[in-house]
Amino acid sequence: MKKTILPISILLILGLAALWPMRVNKLWKSHDILLHSYRQAGFSQSLNEGNTIPRWGGNLNRGYGTPVPMFHYPLNHYLGHIFLSLGFTMVDTMKILFGGFYLLGGVGMFFLLKRHIGILPALAGALVFLFLPYRLVLIYVRGALGEHTALSFSPWVFLAFDSLSEKTTLKKIAWAALAFSGLILLHQAMVLMSFGLLVIFLLAKFRLKGFKPKRLLSILAAFALGVLISSFFLIPALAEGKYTLRDLIGLQDSYITRFPVFKELIFSSWRFGLGPENGVASGFTVSLGWVAWTSLFGTLIFLFNRNFSKILGVTGLVGILTAIFFMTPLSGPVSQAFLWLRYFQFPWRFLSLSALSVPFMAAAISAKLPKFVVLIGLLLLVITSSKTWNVEGYYDFPRENKDFFRPVETTGDTGEATPRWSTRFQDYWPKDVLEVVSGANINFEVITKQSELHEYIIKAKVLTQVADNTLYFPGWKVYVDNAEVPVEPYDQNWRGIITFPVPEGQHFVKVVFEETRLRKFANALSLAGIGILMALFIKKEKYEYND
Repeated sequence: MKKTILPISILLILGLAALWPMRVNKLWKSHDILLHSYRQAGFSQSLNEGNTIPRWGGNLNRGYGTPVPMFHYPLNHYLGHIFLSLGFTMVDTMKILFGGFYLLGGVGMFFLLKRHIGILPALAGALVFLFLPYRLVLIYVRGALGEHTALSFSPWVFLAFDSLSEKTTLKKIAWAALAFSGLILLHQAMVLMSFGLLVIFLLAKFRLKGFKPKRLLSILAAFALGVLISSFFLIPALAEGKYTLRDLIGLQDSYITRFPVFKELIFSSWRFGLGPENGVASGFTVSLGWVAWTSLFGTLIFLFNRNFSKILGVTGLVGILTAIFFMTPLSGPVSQAFLWLRYFQFPWRFLSLSALSVPFMAAAISAKLPKFVVLIGLLLLVITSSKTWNVEGYYDFPRENKDFFRPVETTGDTGEATPRWSTRFQDYWPKDVLEVVSGANINFEVITKQSELHEYIIKAKVLTQVADNTLYFPGWKVYVDNAEVPVEPYDQNWRGIITFPVPEGQHFVKVVFEETRLRKFANALSLAGIGILMALFIKKEKYEYND
């Protein structure tokens, strides 16, 4: 343990240096950080209202709401809610999530690599993981909270399964399952990339160290339990996407216009714009970084060397070659044949796969080089990376928490989570919480207005069709005097808006977002998974399955 204090200290000190732009008490300008902040506010508000699993962003989309929490990685927001509840501001909470996971990722990569190689090579790989260009792009340019946190957490998932593959115990199965469920709840696209690379890592390990069926069964059990635990999110996200614009937007041909030019993968300057389009990296850098290319060619040279760490080398090599393939037009026919690849939105997103792969190769190569060469290389890495430790500027507004906890124009995404029977974005603010569709004017009093519960006293002169200015999605129901009434969201003049009949007279009306049968089933699966997880942690080990 004492031997790890110095390398971890170096990691944290240099990592904090890269986070220096966060010292300002403002959010830095980036593509998505404000979106994540507003979504965090809506998620926390829903939790405060008593919704254990927030599924509706009532503050988004000009107050019409959106089911975006059902489809976008909730674990970040659960963690963010903890810090907000402790009294941190939204600005500080975003800094903690981005900065904390950044440092956590470096430490996790160090411990993972140290299991296979010496301390200095492990430190080298961990520093590479911190300072590859795309790692800083995710923070300071894209502000992509989910992708960043999932990428940073991935080494800990590898670490859990690496340990499980060597010694099977109930607690190790539990830790691996918990880690994998955490990855699922952090970012869907990164799950596919990390899972694929993890499979390569485990296959290389089994191939080189021997295959043992009991270990494989324990690994499969951990994967299955991880999926079971995250079912409350995963199943609705997969099954209920058909009610959104996901397929219409996600399967567009825009994916095949976003391939970077190959030379841009070798070098492209540091920029703050949007991603590459029509073969031109017109926005941020898509460079893999000089360390990535050095590691790639070094691995090809040393791969068949007797003392080279083939587990790390093969894992990293397969990962980066896969990433390069999918980021170039070479993969065009594949994306045409397998349309689900377009759900990644942009081919340059495979930069995350490369960022996860390169540290494996860098560590393996460092073990073959003289120490002074490794130290010089790390010094050059820090110096060349320092140019990316900067931001385009800072937002002057919003700053206080009250500025985030309000209805905002954004949907919190590109519109793919918008219900399919409504418009992609609401263009106008509602005139009032309730409006008349047909009939006579009404008098009403708002009793409760929460994310997933609206209660009114409505007095109608005649039978009147009323619009609650909220987008309809399966689960929204309306009760008039505790009796359910039909919801009509298909009126062309009120596209996607909840409308319902109110009889003549005074009535108590409740508009509530309930769990569907599918969501209740998914929740039950998660509860079962959590129960199994707790049993694995609590149960006393009688045997250690070492084959």
